Amino acid sequence: MIRLSKSLTRSSVMPERRVMLGRRSMLLGCGVAGLLGAAGYSSVLYASDQTDFLKVSSILTGKDDLDPTLAARYEASLTRHQADFPKRLNILGHIIAQGSYKDVESLFASSLMPSDRETAMSIISAWYLGVVGEADQAELIAFSDALMYQPCTDVLVVPSYGAGPLAWGEKPPV
Repeated sequence: MIRLSKSLTRSSVMPERRVMLGRRSMLLGCGVAGLLGAAGYSSVLYASDQTDFLKVSSILTGKDDLDPTLAARYEASLTRHQADFPKRLNILGHIIAQGSYKDVESLFASSLMPSDRETAMSIISAWYLGVVGEADQAELIAFSDALMYQPCTDVLVVPSYGAGPLAWGEKPPV
């Protein structure tokens, strides 16, 4: 055990800092929150709240243990590639919440608009492939953490490199 001399006490080495929230700051914060609520602003922001992207992603992928860091990267990349992605995510989030869908199969069995189906597919594609965008615009977000490798991780080692030119081929028709 290390003993401090009388001249070196804990308070002299590491002064304790306390952050105090004053009454004025607290009242001002409550007032602003009240005004925003009265003006119609909600605390639920589907487009910018990562939690909602995770919730939508969880329904679409069927996984409830998705990485929040990857979710933030996927959401940011999808927004860069599709300027209206936050709005589309908001709409899809509302559809899922209102329909009480528990999985992607029940969501796709409903009558989704083509744009909503496209948004869902772009999110699913990002999580499973680890890539957002196509061709020259493709952006790699995750490689070994892409969900396409999850089913076989107990048998196969996720490759950490490309197989080379002989493994390349044309994109198959869909």
